[in-house]
Amino acid sequence: MAHRRGNNAIIVVMLLFCMLVFHFEITHATTYDVGGAAGWNINVSNWTSGKTFKSGDILG
Repeated sequence: MAHRRGNNAIIVVMLLFCMLVFHFEITHATTYDVGGAAGWNINVSNWTSGKTFKSGDILG
């Protein structure tokens, strides 16, 4: 009986860890306004300087 309880505890800890990892992956998405405060225009070539884009980011 004690062995079974130990296995259940390991499963619960693993599930909590997975939920934590997926939560942090989702919350790291960022929304960027292309061109910054100036908005969209023809000269946005330098706008990306200093930015690191990740999967899930939104360009608007």
